[in-house]
Parts: sequence; C-alpha cells; structure tokens
Amino acid sequence: MLTALLIYWLLGPQETAPAVPPPPPLARVKTDSEGTLFSAWWRTLDADSKERWRAFAERPAVLPLDRNGRTEQPAPPLPSGVAPSLELWAQFNRPALRQRVRFSRYIYDSVFGVEKRSEGEIFWDENSVRVDFCPPRNLPNAGENGTRQDRTGRPYKIAASGAESYLVRGRSTTIVNHDAKTFVRYEGPPLWPIGLCSLPASPFHKFRVTDRAQTFAITTGPKHDPERQIHLKLEGLWKAWHQNYRTVEVLLDAKTGRPQAMRVIDPAETRETVYVYEDFQRGGEGEVWDGNPFDPDLAGYAGTALSETR
Repeated sequence: MLTALLIYWLLGPQETAPAVPPPPPLARVKTDSEGTLFSAWWRTLDADSKERWRAFAERPAVLPLDRNGRTEQPAPPLPSGVAPSLELWAQFNRPALRQRVRFSRYIYDSVFGVEKRSEGEIFWDENSVRVDFCPPRNLPNAGENGTRQDRTGRPYKIAASGAESYLVRGRSTTIVNHDAKTFVRYEGPPLWPIGLCSLPASPFHKFRVTDRAQTFAITTGPKHDPERQIHLKLEGLWKAWHQNYRTVEVLLDAKTGRPQAMRVIDPAETRETVYVYEDFQRGGEGEVWDGNPFDPDLAGYAGTALSETR
C-alpha cells in the first residue's frame, strides 16, 4: 500500500499494459567475500598512508549522500526537528553483513521530455555490490505521463529501461546487457564503479549524524509531516559534490527512519532521478539471499575483458 501511495504521489493515476519479462535469474554458487567495500581499492594503491589518504580525499563526490566530503563552508544551523530525524535515520541504517533492497526507478529528462522507468534490485555485502535493472512489469497504455509536461507543453513520453546488471567484486567490475546478451569485465581499482552501483542504496548506508550535519545544508521539504513521513532536502557543502548533484531529497518513515524514496537532481537541473523503495532486507551469513548474486550465469553471453594499465 505504501509503495502504491508513493508512486501515486510521484506520477499520478496510471493505466497499465501487459507485463514485460524480467532479466535472467541469478546463478547459485558459493560466496567468498572479505574486508570492506573499499578494501580491494586500498590494496591497489601505494602502501604509503599519505598517498592513500590524498587519493581518497581528492576524489569527486560519487554518491549523493557521500559521507566523506570536505566542508568548504560552514554548515547552517539545523531547522527545528531535523536533528532527531537524522538520529532516527542513522539508527535505522545500522550495519549488517548482507543487505538487499528492491526499488522502482524513474528518470525524467526535461531536455527531451522523456520519462524512463525501470524496476531494480541491489545486493551488497562487505566487499561486493550488484545492481540489476529490468523493464517495469506495467506501463501506461497511452505511453505518456499527463502529470508532467516538457518545455513545449507536451506530456512526457514514457519509455522502459533495458535489462542490465552492474557488479563489483574485489578488483573486478562487470557490466551486463541482458537484452544484447553481452558483457564487459574490467579489472582495476573499483572506487567509481562501487559508487555508481551503490547509488540506489545510498540512503541505506551507515553514517554519523555529526558528519552529515557538518557536510550538508539540511532543511525539511513540503512533504514533511512528523506524524507520517520525514522529508529532508540536502545540499553538499563542498565543490566536488556540486559537480555531480544540485540537490537530493529523501523521504523517511516517521516512526522507524526507514528510507522510502530518494530524489536526485543533476547540476543543470535537466535530469531528475527518483527511487521508490519497496522492500529492504538485512542479515548475517546465510541470510537475505541464497547462493552468490555477485557471480551471475553468463553462459551464452559474448564478453570483452579490459584491464587497467599501471
């Protein structure tokens, strides 16, 4: 019911068309993860700790809720009631060995007047991440979103995204096109791929309240209702963040702090991406999923392997 209400809020009433088949199922093999999300990346850098810190600190903001920003201006005071909301959010985002979330994604391109829809699922543990996108099961019969208009006043055209998977495991990054049955595998430091793959799950990542309050200007949005849902608007306080984002908004459950939706707007304000979260699971070894989702069955796929030159 919650998902239906959120989609109604984002898109308005919709007519539906026949279902679209999902991408191929996951393989079932054993897992062998160790370390943290950045462990493999650290090992590719020089042993000197100053070099590792410099390379890490000077990277651009990969995620909209990047927790490692360098503040370049003082953070404004938090509005009344925001501090308890951040505490509730941080408490919900407690760490776990395995985590998994299902979501719907809506990308709005104001230049071409197109709305792209997809359904997705992301898996991550302490050393690997996988995100799958597939066409939505239902699309409006008219193929238009009457609640949004382009610059000429015409309704947005609705299109389905393709079936794709993005995987990072240690030094290996794999991008899979299920429609074309092709994949590209890249060997090298996976910082950027990990960030890009983790983007849909960034509202679920662990953070410290003091860090977030010092590195973002945070206000409440128009959907904020302390009894029902928390609506926060965040804007990074360092230059690199603004190279990738204009603003990010998050909807949280007012009782649990669980992320319900995230809205990300690009610096030019011509592209808007909305994630609606439908199911979230976390647990320890042997829980959340069976087998290993980070090693998909690519039998019959044509592949290309690339390697980094060091």
